[in-house]
Amino acid sequence: MNETSSYLQTVGRALEILELIGRFPGLTLSELARRTGMNTTVIYRLLFTLSTVGFLQQEPGGKRYYLGDKTLLLGVQSLDNREIKRIAQYYMWDHYERTGDTCILTVPCAGQSICIEKIGSLRDSSSAVRAGGVYPLHKGASNRVLLAFLPAGEQQRYLDKLGMDPDSRQRLQAELDAIVVRGYDFSVGLLTPDRFGLGFPIFDRSGRLAGGFSTGGYIAGLTEQDRQELILRFQAVAAQINLAMGSPSTLNE
Repeated sequence: MNETSSYLQTVGRALEILELIGRFPGLTLSELARRTGMNTTVIYRLLFTLSTVGFLQQEPGGKRYYLGDKTLLLGVQSLDNREIKRIAQYYMWDHYERTGDTCILTVPCAGQSICIEKIGSLRDSSSAVRAGGVYPLHKGASNRVLLAFLPAGEQQRYLDKLGMDPDSRQRLQAELDAIVVRGYDFSVGLLTPDRFGLGFPIFDRSGRLAGGFSTGGYIAGLTEQDRQELILRFQAVAAQINLAMGSPSTLNE
């Protein structure tokens, strides 16, 4: 039996609708038909089924559809069950309690970056990254460090989708290559003006990228000595997390 004969078209169509509504909340039946090319009768039955079981919800008295509670629950469970979160939390809390540094954990997911944990003061507004936030991989050190260490094929497919002009792409590629050589990324103003980001990669036991450990803050008042001390502090914690993950060391000493 080949892969084509194993594919269930109805399931595939349902998942396509979920993905579209996740990206474009509030789509109507007619808008979904236009985007997918599916028959409106088929889409109606899929929408009815997905809404009945809780994966979609329709606005009261309206025609627009949104992701339902069961979709949210699955996403939360998926993120909570990631090994990197279970392992990194201990080291992140320990570091925050000793230093007060905001600690951020991001993971690559479907061509984007998701912040799955952020530890810091509730009043701290020095980081633009929030828990549960979804970000482009090429913006900010918390995310760009993921792009730099993605497998080459995945990285190039992401860059292709950006549609950059050749010069801009070449500059970004050179920056990504430099991040790999350094073992970390330090950026200023890429995600939010006047703020810096510092990110280190985390790998699993097979040496594959699992996520990024990072921090951020206002660049004003950050001296070169402060920057170097911050890099050393986070480099040490990243090394601890990598060791606990059972990953080969790829961080610069």
